[in-house]
Amino acid sequence: VFTDSGRWIPSPAQDLVVLIAGIGSTAYFIDYVVRRTSHTSAAMALVLAAFAGTLRPIGWVLFASTLLVLVALLLRPQGATSQFLRRVRNVIGRSLIVSAIFLAVMLIRDFFLSGWLLYPLTYAPMPVDWRAPDPTSVRNWITWYARAPGTDGLSAQDGSWIGPWLQSVWGSREIAVSRWMLVASLAPLLWRTGRIAWKRSWKLITLGLIPTLAVAIIWFVTAPDVRFGWLGILGIAAIPTSVLLSAGAYPYWAARIIGVALLVLLLLTQVLNSRIYPRGAAREPVELRSGPISLTVTLTPPTRPIMTDGTLADGTPVTYPTQDGNCWAQFPLCLLPGSGSGVERRGPSLEDGFRTMT
Repeated sequence: VFTDSGRWIPSPAQDLVVLIAGIGSTAYFIDYVVRRTSHTSAAMALVLAAFAGTLRPIGWVLFASTLLVLVALLLRPQGATSQFLRRVRNVIGRSLIVSAIFLAVMLIRDFFLSGWLLYPLTYAPMPVDWRAPDPTSVRNWITWYARAPGTDGLSAQDGSWIGPWLQSVWGSREIAVSRWMLVASLAPLLWRTGRIAWKRSWKLITLGLIPTLAVAIIWFVTAPDVRFGWLGILGIAAIPTSVLLSAGAYPYWAARIIGVALLVLLLLTQVLNSRIYPRGAAREPVELRSGPISLTVTLTPPTRPIMTDGTLADGTPVTYPTQDGNCWAQFPLCLLPGSGSGVERRGPSLEDGFRTMT
C-alpha cells in the first residue's frame, strides 16, 4: 500500500524496512503478552526492535518500551526472586546481547559516516578530521519539515503547525487504512461472542498498545512526517484487531474470507502501482551479474535528471542537478546545488572520504 505513495524521495525504502521489522517485533510481543509461555517470542520482539533502531532512532523507543513491559510482566508473579532472575536471563538475556551487537554496529557506522555517535544527535563528537559540522541545524530542519513541509520552518516552531498538519495526516492513506482496522476492531461489539472476546481481551490490548503508543508519542514530538510514524499509526489500529482475532471474536469463516481478500488486495495494489505510475523512460534490457551467473531482464530505468558540472573548493569534479535535488544514476559524485563548498578530499581518491576545510 505504501510502496508508491507519491512521495518522490528515497527514504521510504528505509522506512519500509523499519515498518516490517517493527511489525515483526510487535507481533512477537503480542504473542508473548497473550500466551506468556513463548520465551522465544519475547526475545525476538527485542531483537527486531533493536534492528529497527539501527535504521531509525524510533526503533530504540520501541525496544526500550517493549523491554520495560516484558520486565514488568516477568516481575508480576513472585517479585524479584531468584526464579524471576532466571526467567529474565532466559527470556531477555540473549536478546540483549544480540541487541547490544546491533547497537555497536550502528555506532561504528555513524562514526565512519559522520564522525559522530548517534548522528544527528550532538552528544558524542569524535576527534576525527572527517567529522561533519554540528548537526543541530540538520536535526531542527528535519523536525520543522516534518511538521510543516514546504514552508520556511518558522511556522513549525510554535503551535500553528498542528492544525494544517492534522488536516494533511487525516487525508493520508495511512490513516485511511488505520480507520478501517479500527472499525474491524470495534465491529465485534455488535455480536455476543465479540463482546465476550472484548471483555476477556481488553487488558491484553492495553498492555500490547504501550510500546506502540510510546512510539507514536515520540514520533509526534520529534518528526511527525507520516512515513516516520508508520509503525505507530498502524500498530495502534492493528493490535486490538489481532488480539481479538486470537480470542475468537470473529466468525471463523469470515476471518478466513477477509484474510484471503486482503492478501489479494495487497497483491493487486502492488501490481497496479507498478503499472499506473511508471517511472523513468521506456523499458530497456539490463544485464544482471552475480559471479558466473548472468541474466538479462527488461527494466524501466530511473529518470535521469539534467545535470551541470562543477568542482569542489579543492578542484574535485562534481555534478549538480539543475532542476531539483535528485541525483538518480549520477556517479561518482553528485551533490545538491550549493553544497560541498566547504569540504575537501582527505586523499587522492574519493574512497579516502572528505573533511571540512579549516
